Amino acid sequence: MADDKGWDNDESKLVPADGIEGVDLEVDPRILQIQASICKIMSNPRRVKILRLLEHGEKSVGELVELTGLRKAAVSQNLGLMRDRHLVEARRDGQKVYYNLRVKKLLVACHAVEEVLQDLLKLEENGK
Repeated sequence: MADDKGWDNDESKLVPADGIEGVDLEVDPRILQIQASICKIMSNPRRVKILRLLEHGEKSVGELVELTGLRKAAVSQNLGLMRDRHLVEARRDGQKVYYNLRVKKLLVACHAVEEVLQDLLKLEENGK
């Protein structure tokens, strides 16, 4: 049921009650939940940096510690969060654990966002 502002009160929909012409508004609420979860993970610059490093291939936790300058506990914690969301996968070789990017399309989205941010930064620098 729509409220006085025209918005549907069912939080799983989150769209105007009358919809938008030409736009498919039937989005599975599970997709919206996963998207929010992934965005939360990607809101941490440390995790974005780790993902960007994994873009170039598998890395051990030790390599990621060295490349990021973070403590091992911080790297492991961030990798654990990303593993829980299936963004990275782990492989054990003896005492070392290696991580690999599991969802490569995520970096396509990251690069697109980066391009937008670079454009915005240029506008800010030019005073526009």
